Amino acid sequence: MATPATPVAVNWPYFRNRFQNSLDANFVSGGRFSTAANHFSSAYTELLLTLNRLSQELAQEDPADAIGNFDEALEFLEQFYDRLRDNYDEFSTLRNFYNQTWDKLDQASRQPFSSFDTRIRTHIIRMTLLVADNAPATEQAWTGDHMVNHKRFQRIYSNFINLDQLFDEPEEPPGFPKDENITTERCRMLIFQSQELLTQAVRSLGLPIHLAAVPEGLFDDTRRPTYVDFSCKSDEYMYGLGGRTGVLELRSKLGGPITQDQEKKTRNAAKRGAPSDGAQPPEAKRRRTQTYDMTMQQVDLDIHDVYTDAGFKGRTAKPELKRRLVTPTVEKEDAATLENYRRDLTRELTRLRTTFYPPEAVPDSQEERELLITQLRDEIDVVRRQVKEVDHVDEDDDRVRAARIAANSLKFLRSLLLKLILSSDPPATRTVLRQALADRLEDWVSHEEAWSAGDRATASLATTNRDLKSLLDDRVNRRDENITSWQNLLDEHNKPGDEEIMHTSLLDILEPARPIRTVFTDRIAEQRREGMTIKRAMNHLLGPPPRGETYGDTGSYRWEDEKAIAAIESLVGEGGPPDHADIPRATVFERFTYMVVMTHWRCFQAKDL
Repeated sequence: MATPATPVAVNWPYFRNRFQNSLDANFVSGGRFSTAANHFSSAYTELLLTLNRLSQELAQEDPADAIGNFDEALEFLEQFYDRLRDNYDEFSTLRNFYNQTWDKLDQASRQPFSSFDTRIRTHIIRMTLLVADNAPATEQAWTGDHMVNHKRFQRIYSNFINLDQLFDEPEEPPGFPKDENITTERCRMLIFQSQELLTQAVRSLGLPIHLAAVPEGLFDDTRRPTYVDFSCKSDEYMYGLGGRTGVLELRSKLGGPITQDQEKKTRNAAKRGAPSDGAQPPEAKRRRTQTYDMTMQQVDLDIHDVYTDAGFKGRTAKPELKRRLVTPTVEKEDAATLENYRRDLTRELTRLRTTFYPPEAVPDSQEERELLITQLRDEIDVVRRQVKEVDHVDEDDDRVRAARIAANSLKFLRSLLLKLILSSDPPATRTVLRQALADRLEDWVSHEEAWSAGDRATASLATTNRDLKSLLDDRVNRRDENITSWQNLLDEHNKPGDEEIMHTSLLDILEPARPIRTVFTDRIAEQRREGMTIKRAMNHLLGPPPRGETYGDTGSYRWEDEKAIAAIESLVGEGGPPDHADIPRATVFERFTYMVVMTHWRCFQAKDL
């Protein structure tokens, strides 16, 4: 047998000079690079490839040199990030720069070296958020009322329509027993390929890639998009219902125009809590527990939201990011008033970043994280008292302003604390995490109360004109709706219950990168493999169990199998939501909508596979 070839060692001094020269020249164009963007893109790809090769050298018998080289290479990651952040407008002029950079992050996150050092994880998260913040404008995908057609999209759509062929009967040898797992695997393949084709469709239309993500509230009865389980002939399908969005919200996210009449119907639908006659979806008959959880990416979005309110480092609000927040607060004051606050808001954020830590650089040491957790909790107690002072002051008191600034700081502090808890090693217990999430909701309620106090005071002044009073009252009412909703969510969150139910989700978002990709976590199969292994070990060590007893909980297998069979029958038999064959598919937008509806419906059926 031939001996495997020894990998050629990385000439690190050579690559180090190349990367440093590129940085020193600020990725200047010239030679084989027609633009600075080309230069950056090529150098960044080379850096990631070099990191991958250096990581392989760490596994060799004498990795001393490799450790130092790998550590030096990591320092270049942050320099590349800073250079991209400062020059994004110029670099993004390169055609497909957004997609190409996203692909690089996607590939890097799947390489073994991405888990070698927390600095790599931090870098990928920061790069992902930077690219997401600078996603191409959705409006460019439209011409008037219609999405721009692309031949590539039509090919992808045709492939999507043909996915049902996955359920054609397999060609099996005569007499060969049919494997019941075949249909299950085909269901999984159908869902995987639906997601992949939807991602390709988003890219072919020049849209931000996050629009292909599976909705975070898909398994929550109060947040799941209505098009997943309502007929396309119902108002709910188009306009939504209560806290659930419909197809018009999808159109808005894609940058499509919405008429005033459609906006009005959408607002009215949001106020309703029950479906129209005859529109009750089958799934509504089975009430599932309302879920409330946070990922690291969602915490980072909260921080970005705080930054945009303060205009911190030039951050500006982006509607598509606002819609991805778990519990979005109501927009702040009019531009002139908010501008009056921004200097104080920014100064306070700068102080907190310096006093504790910048959120893009979570400390590596668990000991340091624990110390910061203690310090942050003390600071939060102080700031909470400042926010609550608004309940005991007059409308013209300066403490109203101070309470509002403190409320903004409270959101930031709570997000810093939650990042540390989510970064804990070993992971924080479920009890600690549940309490942290409950405290977060309470702070978000306090934030809304503080900002409403000033609005109420201004609205009550005799000098306030009718239009302004109407605007202020509307903001206060929307904050009151938030407070009521969050208090109900808090009550639900604090109820004792089965933790497995709270956390069962077969579509887990991969952290830190591949932020829109999803993966099937075959929880049932993993538990069964573990259970059967334990059963075999106990049989071997202790002998067979007493008559009528068994080792392990194998009695639940039949119930689980029945649920899986029902899910398969739904995917194969029903094929989609009610009346899915009648979903319009004439225009590009309608065809894209069909792909979204069918993909999300298929993912929803995955809960029992």
